[in-house]
Amino acid sequence: MDENIDFPWPERDLIPFEISEISADRVLVIAPHPDDETLGCGGSLIQHVERGEKVMILFLTDGSGGDFSGSFAQKDYIALREEEATNACQVLGVDTFRFLRFTDRKLGHDSNHLDRVKEEIRIFNPNLIYVPSPLEINPDHRTAASLVWQATSELKLSLQIVFYEISTALQPNKLVDITEYVNKKRLAASCYQSQMQQINYLDIALSINKFRTLTVSGISDYAEGFLVVDRIKSMGKKLSDFFSIRKMEKLEDCVSTPLVSIIVRTKDRPKLLTEALKSIEDQYYKNLEVILVNDGGQEIRNLIEPFKRTLTIKAVDHCSSKGRSVAANTGLRMATGSYIGFLDDDDLLYPDHVESLVRFIHSSDKADFVYSDCILCRYNLNPQNSQLTKLEERAFKGIDYNQDRLYQMNFIPIMTALFSKELLQKSGPMDESLDVFEDWDLWIRMSLHTDFNHLPKITAEYRIIGDRSYDYLAGQIKIYEKYWQIFTPKKIIGWLHKTQGENDQLKAELEKIKYRNLPDQTLSSDR
Repeated sequence: MDENIDFPWPERDLIPFEISEISADRVLVIAPHPDDETLGCGGSLIQHVERGEKVMILFLTDGSGGDFSGSFAQKDYIALREEEATNACQVLGVDTFRFLRFTDRKLGHDSNHLDRVKEEIRIFNPNLIYVPSPLEINPDHRTAASLVWQATSELKLSLQIVFYEISTALQPNKLVDITEYVNKKRLAASCYQSQMQQINYLDIALSINKFRTLTVSGISDYAEGFLVVDRIKSMGKKLSDFFSIRKMEKLEDCVSTPLVSIIVRTKDRPKLLTEALKSIEDQYYKNLEVILVNDGGQEIRNLIEPFKRTLTIKAVDHCSSKGRSVAANTGLRMATGSYIGFLDDDDLLYPDHVESLVRFIHSSDKADFVYSDCILCRYNLNPQNSQLTKLEERAFKGIDYNQDRLYQMNFIPIMTALFSKELLQKSGPMDESLDVFEDWDLWIRMSLHTDFNHLPKITAEYRIIGDRSYDYLAGQIKIYEKYWQIFTPKKIIGWLHKTQGENDQLKAELEKIKYRNLPDQTLSSDR
């Protein structure tokens, strides 16, 4: 950053110098964990209740990850946290609250989470929603912000979203004086003894509340700071539009945020493509370009036009279907990013996917290839209305990189991988003679130039849609024949003896999953 750059805007453009009142008839509080509601906005909630406004608290997770001591049985600990939350609500004066009991630290890893949150918002019909800011450290806090943003976008309700802070300071546009209510906030927080005995979260929260009086010190002893956003007026905008450092975004050091290219292959699946592009649009990491390759499918220009407001999209149409490998190579040739990933039109990325992989690359001395874990979901597709019905869901994780394993089977789903353009130049593009396992072939060639890095974190959803019967064995034999110098009988026998126990477990898992490396016709809507 140029040290001589002048910043002409006054302090009042960055933080309020006055106390505000936040009021609404129906107030919904999103608490990712029991205690977030009290620590983040407890003083303001007491005021809502005292004014006779209807307040409901929605506890998203079961809080099971908060037992650092490990001294509780999980069932007992969850019950304890709900009892503490019930007592805290009584102190706050809130008599309406619900526990959704999603797994702690797994928020957003189930596609049902958005539907549940959206349904709760629809039923309660609030005109104001409190939710943690996406700047928070805890992943459940950040995911909660993303879920609320997406849910309110789809519902198109006229309301305000009030982002609150717990562990990370945000840049507020409203300060609410809670001096009169701070003792009651202390009492409510003291209900969470299971948490306060481990870390004094109350002291931390009150320190933030004290800090918030910096510009209103003559008026308030304690204040809660919020960023309030009108949801209707902000339609079409991204969360990052409100949470970047104001007026300084373009001064960021681009070296720390390399351009990432995401290649999307599609054919005749507009609804699924829309969902895939939405998952890219929702990425926390913003230095992205999308290379969209329509492999001879129906016209999609009208579909992608709305996304061009928020994404850099390079779209190309094949006049006829050329197959998966050719479509991939078209995207690879057009990609200009320092790093490249794939997202086929039927899969999804979670909001922290690219950010997590790029951070991992930088922490690993700029590794050339990194892959994460994913959720496997199997769906039925109704051809009449394109509605999906989930049949099965499981986590696929924990397979650390081993080159011998990679030679035997593909355990890296294509949407979980991110690799450098330099590595692609060394290994060469997809083999266009392959109509199945084309990514496995690419991984094998890339593994000859570098070690792969495994990030043990679920960041994507791999979706199997409809019934499939593909000759995976024939595809595997074709790979073995191509690499006959590697896959010699002597080496195969050595691998089997060396990793028999590991392979039995891995084969059983992969047999359930049958990772998708599909022929070109499966890009159509029959999948």
